[in-house]
Amino acid sequence: MYRAHWTARFQSGRLQVAVAGPVDPDSLIAQLESAFRGFGQSGLTGRDPVALQFQPLRTHHHKQLEQQYVGICWPGVAVTDPEYPVEQVILGILAGGMSARLFTEVREKQGLVYWVGAWHEHPRAAGMIHLGASTTPQRCDQTFDTLLREVDRLAQDLQPQELQRAIVGIVARTRTRGEVTRARAAELADDLFYYGRPVPIEQKLHDVQQVTMDHIRRYLDCHRRDRLSVVTLGPRRLYSADPP
Repeated sequence: MYRAHWTARFQSGRLQVAVAGPVDPDSLIAQLESAFRGFGQSGLTGRDPVALQFQPLRTHHHKQLEQQYVGICWPGVAVTDPEYPVEQVILGILAGGMSARLFTEVREKQGLVYWVGAWHEHPRAAGMIHLGASTTPQRCDQTFDTLLREVDRLAQDLQPQELQRAIVGIVARTRTRGEVTRARAAELADDLFYYGRPVPIEQKLHDVQQVTMDHIRRYLDCHRRDRLSVVTLGPRRLYSADPP
């Protein structure tokens, strides 16, 4: 079984290489071709997008802990989608530092959580948005409701300074990280995976800087949070996540 798995998946057609730094491209290509010549199948096989099947679920894993962990997920957009920069900015507003909404509203003002975060993950040609928090068992339902309410609230009371702060944070982190050779190689690898070619950082940042408050509202209106995958870990079941 293991041999069949590696034979099918670990081969040259599924291999991509991204390099950053002062290298000789011709010499590097020659070395790679020599090292991987005859390595499995030839041709770009296994690179087609796989349709993502999202199924709303409510799952609880009982464990006697002092804290209760809540995870919420719903469909987002692919990295190559025109709305991807909007999604980036929304997550920056929600969780892009200690001044972001989830930290200030859920943790600092209401004291509901020990930890809270929001992020997205991207299989090829798809995307998923995640919210996560650790709280007390007694406050797990209130935490669940509050997390979703903070996302919904962006469409009603988002402030221009919040939007600008999130954009500036994304730009600053990207430029700082981009100066590190290892990070630049990782960025190139992601570009090859999603786009099939390198994409200039300045182009990505330009798209983020063009995001407006109307873009945020339209995104939230088009991507509803009415189909959720919810997972909890701890001593108490999350009653507010029960399907109607």
